[in-house]
Amino acid sequence: MTKKLFKGIFFTSILTMLSCLVLIIGVLYGYYDNRLKTELSEKANYLSCGVNTGGEGYLSTIHSETDRVTLIKNDGKVLFDNRAEAKSMGNHKDRTEIKEALKSGIGQSSRYSDTLSEKTYYYAVKLQNGDVLRVSSDRYTIWSLLLSVLQPICVIILFIVVLSFILSSSVSRRILKPINEIDLQNPNIDEAYPEIAPLIEKIYSQNKKIKQQMKDLKKREQEFKVISDNMSEGLLIVDRRGDILSYNNSIAVFFQIETDIKGQNALMLNRSESFRKVLDAVLSGNHADELYRLHDRYFELIANPVFKSDGTAKGGVILVVDVTEREAREKLRHEFTSNVSHELKTPLTSIYGISDMLSSGMVKPEDVRTFAGDIHTEADRLIHLVEDIIELSRLDEDSVPRETENVDLYELSKEAMHSLKPVATEKNVNLELCGEHLSLNGTKKILYEMVYNLLDNAIKYNKPGGDVKVELSKTAGETVLKVSDTGIGMEPQHLSRIFERFYRIDKSHSKKIGGTGLGLSIVKHAVQYHDGEISVQSTPGEGTTFTVTFKQPMGEL
Repeated sequence: MTKKLFKGIFFTSILTMLSCLVLIIGVLYGYYDNRLKTELSEKANYLSCGVNTGGEGYLSTIHSETDRVTLIKNDGKVLFDNRAEAKSMGNHKDRTEIKEALKSGIGQSSRYSDTLSEKTYYYAVKLQNGDVLRVSSDRYTIWSLLLSVLQPICVIILFIVVLSFILSSSVSRRILKPINEIDLQNPNIDEAYPEIAPLIEKIYSQNKKIKQQMKDLKKREQEFKVISDNMSEGLLIVDRRGDILSYNNSIAVFFQIETDIKGQNALMLNRSESFRKVLDAVLSGNHADELYRLHDRYFELIANPVFKSDGTAKGGVILVVDVTEREAREKLRHEFTSNVSHELKTPLTSIYGISDMLSSGMVKPEDVRTFAGDIHTEADRLIHLVEDIIELSRLDEDSVPRETENVDLYELSKEAMHSLKPVATEKNVNLELCGEHLSLNGTKKILYEMVYNLLDNAIKYNKPGGDVKVELSKTAGETVLKVSDTGIGMEPQHLSRIFERFYRIDKSHSKKIGGTGLGLSIVKHAVQYHDGEISVQSTPGEGTTFTVTFKQPMGEL
């Protein structure tokens, strides 16, 4: 406290001295500056009277060592100058003070010289014959003036600094000496400071209470630690600044802490957005509940504030619960639901559209049987889709019996194109199938979903008037299925992630055209199920090509 008091007195003295010095110099400089301008105006008026009565010859009688006198014709030509040859001087009509004098009768300006560190003031008066008489005077700037008296100023400042240092040190010690000598165990307040006597007495009386309370608190703390250390949940208690007051063993395990962190700020545990959000909320006096991921595990952070008697938050309690298994189950449920929604959408839409046409009377009587057959076909496909989706979810565990048959990939692709033809027609997209009739030993339903999803994506992300082409070819021991389009394409950074479930390149565009982001993940699953490989090439604005390669022996049909 002595240092703080000393610094306060010392720096206050220095600041006061420097402020006074600056103010005095500023006032004196301003005074002499105004005085110089007044003298210039008086001299210019005096000389103008002489020139008006005596003509230009009057100026030859003027002798001045400090002021410069110049006579300028109304066209800017210099007629006379007491310091330079008039003929060698340039035209002055563009000078500020000359233009003002020609316009209003009086002109003033000032110019600064960096080289000479001088400031020149100009005062011009318009004569009766239209010419202009200008008087100018040079003056040092405030900085050059200060530099000229720098030595005495530095001596004065040094003297004041030394004096302030000595006086500040002495005064601060004398003020604090009685306070520093107080014995809180046996207070005896000096008469020089009777104002703090009630405070010292109160401190003394509370010392005894604090000692007893500390014993009680330590005992309770030990009991609390035994209970909290046996909790499976993490328990973290922080004060109003976010510093850790207490924590249990689970916190150390969850956050992989090996050293004692009591007294440190809670952010040293983790600085993620979720953790900061919970900590900020509880310190603001609000309840918070946030899901948080750490070291490939999920935790639920539940925070509640602790309030003082006046209603302000004085800290908080944060409970950390490991919910990894719960989140894993929730993720599986969500993925399954999304798969069902995605795969059932198309047949349901077809059934709804056909039934809507039938109910509105738009179908001719002779076509009712055909449309009813379409409804039956889509309903049958709907049933099989439900079965296939359930089966695909089981494929993740590789627990589905591999029931296979020889599948004609050409006819399968043709069938998928037929199902998507209305969608392609609506978007003005041309469909083309070329290649050989090749057989593949696999599950027809899964292969159909693979081709269907590739075609569906190619149509959805195509341009009006674009093309979608399916090519089937055979190489040495392999069959290649290519689905290419002339659509919007994809940036290179997205190609490695498009097969992830729910991954979308452009969420707003995907929402507009529909889909859940599961189509390509189902395609990849179907390809892997048949021991195949899939690759993609795409150019933004030009289109995308998916290539599926099956390595098992193939044959022509």
